[in-house]
Amino acid sequence: MIEGKLKIGDEAYALQLLSNVHGEDPRRPIRELVENAADAEATRIKLIVNKRGFDPYIVCRDDGRGIPVNFLMSLPENVCNSIKRQMKMQTGGVHGIGLLSFNTIGDRLRIISRSRGSADTYAMEFEGVKRYRQIPVDRPLEESGTEVYIYGIDKDKKLLNAERLVEYLAREFEDDLIEGRFSLEVQQDSKRIPVTRDRIISGTPVISSRHIPTNWGDIVVSINYGGRGGVALTRRGITIMSNISNLPEIEGEVWKSGKIGGTIRFDAINVSTDKKNPIRDELFRVLIERISELEPEIAQAVAALEQSENEKSRERLYKYLATRLDEVLRNLNFDRMKALMQATKKAEQEAEVGKTGEVISDKPGRTEKGGAPKRPAVRGDRKKSLRSVYGINWEEVSDLEHPRSRSRFDAKFGTIYINRVHPDFTKKVLKAKNDLEKLDYFYKVTVKEVILHQFEGAPACDILEKLLDIQLAMEKAPPTL
Repeated sequence: MIEGKLKIGDEAYALQLLSNVHGEDPRRPIRELVENAADAEATRIKLIVNKRGFDPYIVCRDDGRGIPVNFLMSLPENVCNSIKRQMKMQTGGVHGIGLLSFNTIGDRLRIISRSRGSADTYAMEFEGVKRYRQIPVDRPLEESGTEVYIYGIDKDKKLLNAERLVEYLAREFEDDLIEGRFSLEVQQDSKRIPVTRDRIISGTPVISSRHIPTNWGDIVVSINYGGRGGVALTRRGITIMSNISNLPEIEGEVWKSGKIGGTIRFDAINVSTDKKNPIRDELFRVLIERISELEPEIAQAVAALEQSENEKSRERLYKYLATRLDEVLRNLNFDRMKALMQATKKAEQEAEVGKTGEVISDKPGRTEKGGAPKRPAVRGDRKKSLRSVYGINWEEVSDLEHPRSRSRFDAKFGTIYINRVHPDFTKKVLKAKNDLEKLDYFYKVTVKEVILHQFEGAPACDILEKLLDIQLAMEKAPPTL
């Protein structure tokens, strides 16, 4: 039976180092467990949170290659002297202090492991950062792998609940999970939460797994528009920085826009002791150069996707507005508005025949030959779903002749022209935080134009009353998407 005191030259300094590196987030030691499992070539990793027992714990189980007995028994002598580094293993861990990180959230660590090719299971237990001992194995593992228990966790630590662990680990092991290097699952109270690809990837791909060669290996870039905010810098599947825009060397606005997400993976990058910052060396300089070269391409793609998204958003808003306006106008005696239906149909017919050079005359059944007529202001190819039953449709224009006019109404074609150069359009639409703010502006200018047309020439007091009637009717059920 092996037991003794951990060999740490300066115990106070070790505890201070642990606190600085691993104490910021209580989930960090759990990351260490998953990282070690990934380094051991595990394909299945499961975390179990048990807060109901007398001695609450978190366990990490994996099906990796396990720990050979000689390495397991020498762990107490290799604190801050990474065995993985000595073996020149290409792993996420490099500094050899992960072993003690359990002390920031628990009081006891138990490691049970069966190495690949061995029929025996061995176990080691650590009490704080002071003592260790080999313990008997009550339940040998059926296959190679490792189980690591952290006992004495705080039952009230909400960050150590399954949902919060999934959120954190999905971010920290983004590359590994997206590329399917291993499956990860968190279980608590019989509730299983898999950390899947769908939980991580979102948005429209801009750059997909592009390999950029360097003298030290490839930089792999994956960028999504509209994904999780920020592009992470990763090393061997482990997140070094969740958002590279926090690096002072990154100057491109596209990285700071909040419109893109994704990862930039550089396995050769050297990192600080806490693995939260890259070391400023030649590898880092090359990384920054390669990232900067991507900026024009990403900015152009984002601009194009943004324009497409805005167009789809406007169509959705106008379609809703048309439906809501129809509901209100059905209950109001707006005779002049009903007449717009016929005018709109006529305008559409004129637009359809514009390409053939035939113009439908005012009298039914007659056409006139000649050059193509001037295309009506309303586009004939606009989807009819964007029109209201009453023939109203919308166009956004830059009315430079009347910059102070928010909108105008063309009764012949049933079109409400919304002026893009008016200051309110910029404030209420272009700078809107969401679609509801845009909808609020569109519906207000629509109500104004409908009332001015229906009650043209009426006394101002009557117009104001009718304006209030339709506005209150529209807001009876506040506009929503």
